[in-house]
Amino acid sequence: MATLFGADVPIDRNQKFRASIVTHPSGGEIAVRVTFQRIVWNDYGQISCLELIEDPEVYQEFFDKLSKAVFLEAHEI
Repeated sequence: MATLFGADVPIDRNQKFRASIVTHPSGGEIAVRVTFQRIVWNDYGQISCLELIEDPEVYQEFFDKLSKAVFLEAHEI
């Protein structure tokens, strides 16, 4: 429709993913909480989408990689 009537419709151009990580001591260990967001800007520079990533696989992959990194660091590998 925009092409037929010559309307200038913004197009999503750029996106970023943002992570927020919170740590705190918990019974001799460190508890970690993370949230991921996706931010999309259109070609006018306006935010067209801001959403919390809720896919459990994304979080599982993050914690799997974190666990592996902590193990390697602890064993100086």
